[in-house]
Amino acid sequence: MGNKKEALVIFSAAALISYLWLLIFFSGGFNYAAKDAGRFLAAVFFPERTSEAHLAQVYKDARSGAGKVNILIVPGHDSDSFGTSYRGLTEAEVTAVLGERLEKLFKDNTNFRVSVLRTSTGYNPAFLSYIRNERSSILSFMKEKRKIMSEYVSQKRVEKIGGVPHVSVSLDTAIKLYGTNMWADALGTHIVIHLHFNDYPRESQDLPGKYSGFAVYVPDGQYGNAAGSRAVAEKVFARLARSYHTSTYPKESAGVVPDQRLIALGANDTLSSAVVLIEYGYFYEPQFTYEATRNRSLDDLALKTYAGVLDFFGETAFFAGDSALLPYRFDEDLKKGDRGKVSVMSLQAALSADGLYPPAGKNKNECPLSGSFQDCTQAALLAFQKREGLPGDGSIAGPATREVLNRRFSSGMF
Repeated sequence: MGNKKEALVIFSAAALISYLWLLIFFSGGFNYAAKDAGRFLAAVFFPERTSEAHLAQVYKDARSGAGKVNILIVPGHDSDSFGTSYRGLTEAEVTAVLGERLEKLFKDNTNFRVSVLRTSTGYNPAFLSYIRNERSSILSFMKEKRKIMSEYVSQKRVEKIGGVPHVSVSLDTAIKLYGTNMWADALGTHIVIHLHFNDYPRESQDLPGKYSGFAVYVPDGQYGNAAGSRAVAEKVFARLARSYHTSTYPKESAGVVPDQRLIALGANDTLSSAVVLIEYGYFYEPQFTYEATRNRSLDDLALKTYAGVLDFFGETAFFAGDSALLPYRFDEDLKKGDRGKVSVMSLQAALSADGLYPPAGKNKNECPLSGSFQDCTQAALLAFQKREGLPGDGSIAGPATREVLNRRFSSGMF
């Protein structure tokens, strides 16, 4: 989604372009008063369109062979509006790969029917045809829904809720986003999953930014799809939080963040299905910088997202470890200073599974699953070596340490 964090007086034109997709609401919308983004109103104003109970029944029917749970995966951005970028890599490229991996997980489960809006080769042809043929209907839909929302706000039947600042998008982008909501409803979608990576305005797209961590966005509580969305989001959030830290941006600190203006979430009550928009982390975080660790991170993020949806439907503990990083066989020595290595990332995951990473006095924000062997990894490995009676100061995982690690973490049971 790209971030929109804090009011900055100046940032580069390149950065501005990269944020145009972020807002995900049509320019000219409401100017919302600033309030707590974590606020979630208990009372739904618009008629309830989906609920936890309804989704549970759909899944129960699917298990008995009476239909499927329809999932729509929406990788954020596209080649025209690529989102954020870092060192030559764009958000649109990465979300497409993540979407393909998440799609495979759902496809392998016969209880689900999954559609993907965009892959590495481009948009779903059926969606492009829909957008082209229904353009006038989408424009009318946008106009009518915004008009109704404006009337409800003026009548004080709906409260305007502020939160995370957003940037406006172009008309063509708005048509794609509102069109996505209409298409999702036309497909009879039960859950929509939007995939994004966050960003923070900075002078150069080759430099890291201020914040880190993930957040899961859900519709404002006054919308008709709010309750079911929140229930799914909390399970997905819980899975991700096992390994990753919540966003350090203050307005995302609750982890599950209601939003009234994001079109992707059904702004102006334009979506019937449950929906979550996941910011999987800030695009410049170290685990995404190197190709090897980025690919393994995407495997893990897809797996945890899928697991969170299964948790929502009561299908828990379906695989050992809940991680694409473990089991792992350590076949080479690991030493302080190593960067961008899957083996280091798996070492960090193994130490985390043992309750040693992050080390005492540190947190997941300070010590992420990064694939870089720095002070955090050394301290955690030293604690492991001491506990196991192994020689070493934590600066290297040599043969003796690797033998114990492999005995513990090279199989599916750990």
